[in-house]
Amino acid sequence: MAGSSSNSKTTLSLPTKITSTGSATGNPRNKTALQPGCSLMDWVALMNSGKDLTGTGGRMIKVTKEELKKHGPEDKEPWIALQGLVYNISHYKRFHPGGVDELLRGAGKDATKLFNEVHPWVSFQSMLSKCLVGKLVEKILPPIIPPKKPVHTLLPPPVPPIPTLKSDFYQTDNHIVINIYVKRQHLSEDHVVIEKIKDSSLNEIRILVLNYEDDFIESIYSFGDFKVQNKDLKVKISPQGKIEISFLKYKCERAPSIKMISLERKLRFEDSLLRSWTLLSKEIVTHDVFEFKFKKPSHLLHFQVSLGHHVPLSLNSIEKMYTPISGGHDNDSLRFLIKIYEDGALTPLLHSLNLGDEIQIGNPRGSLRTPNVEKRIRLFAGGTGFTPMTRLIEHYLNLNQDVHLYFFNKTRKDIIYRQKIEEWMKGNLSVIHILSKDSDAEPPFLHGRISKNLLGKLLDEEDMDRTSEQIFICGPSSFTQETFRLLTEHFVYSSRNVFKFGS
Repeated sequence: MAGSSSNSKTTLSLPTKITSTGSATGNPRNKTALQPGCSLMDWVALMNSGKDLTGTGGRMIKVTKEELKKHGPEDKEPWIALQGLVYNISHYKRFHPGGVDELLRGAGKDATKLFNEVHPWVSFQSMLSKCLVGKLVEKILPPIIPPKKPVHTLLPPPVPPIPTLKSDFYQTDNHIVINIYVKRQHLSEDHVVIEKIKDSSLNEIRILVLNYEDDFIESIYSFGDFKVQNKDLKVKISPQGKIEISFLKYKCERAPSIKMISLERKLRFEDSLLRSWTLLSKEIVTHDVFEFKFKKPSHLLHFQVSLGHHVPLSLNSIEKMYTPISGGHDNDSLRFLIKIYEDGALTPLLHSLNLGDEIQIGNPRGSLRTPNVEKRIRLFAGGTGFTPMTRLIEHYLNLNQDVHLYFFNKTRKDIIYRQKIEEWMKGNLSVIHILSKDSDAEPPFLHGRISKNLLGKLLDEEDMDRTSEQIFICGPSSFTQETFRLLTEHFVYSSRNVFKFGS
């Protein structure tokens, strides 16, 4: 399941087949014929040509809503805001499959909602990466300290100080230990990515610390002639935000020469590291859902995906977020449940992959911090929105907590992992299947769509203490939003107790 769900005009059922329109803001039916020289490959070639597509000389700036508004549809250089980032779309207009007019509907404003309504599977981050102007902000704060009187000098103005990051390392007879002090709470070893930098003559190791904020930390160390092995690597996180990375020494006649090359904080939108993973297996789950298993590259030493987080999958510059059903904690692979849309943008490419083929996968992203729950867990899954629920079910069953799954599908044949669900039901999992097309549904199946009346039947009305419960929702956007609205407006749930995937 993608981090943001596919669009659907229905309230409950699985998303219908989606035509790849490429339209950022308009009606998916309004796909227009592009002029010669305006294909996707032509756009990729222009992005890689070295031409400045930002209009700012490549300098990242902060953009207020007032400034963004000035770059509307009538401006020579229209800008568009998507998920907090601002892009100059003046060069991209003629390449837009939905037509110039449809694209310009989002110019001069935040078009995130319009974009997600049409094609949430498209990665605007990669498609518009060379057009990035900067970050959308509420306002630009004045300096706290009044500026000093101007000094007549040819020297450039001083650069504002960056908050100091600290790192150190030491060696014992058996280990090399690197410490990075990030002073961030709620971090786990899943937030640390460690890899060998390919083709590095200095035998360099890159360490990334991903967090829930808008930035991440990158540290690069040179290990000289010491060969690092992933099986000998351990990561520990202290409650104070200290990250300890330990490398085991073996067959080492002399102490390796370790050197820190760099340690810096970077903005999230600079996080474009994609790596080639190899397809190990592709298995049929239902008539249109497959389980894909990808092996990580050998230079990637430590890579794990937190519960409920997702990663970008990319082929031919088309990118979409998917939540893996395995986190890579116990092996060197990731598994995904993916529904194939015949005329979709990315899934036909995935479906055509043969064993041994490669796909690009990026760093984990997400905002879920798995809560401790006193009473019970309720999961509302629409179609392939069941994907992130698989690890949640296993997590909470291992904690011996009660889990209630409400699984919405069109028909019985659309139910994913039916046998696996029956195995989970031997534990503390209870399941109700709700089908939108099978009108002859009998227990444990119900017929219907998400509604106030249906939720009244599913929830325990006699037990109105909702504060000790946690709800997770994932599915088509309309399903997710309507379920959230009903639960918070009509069934006493606080929004703090309801987590929406893809929001």
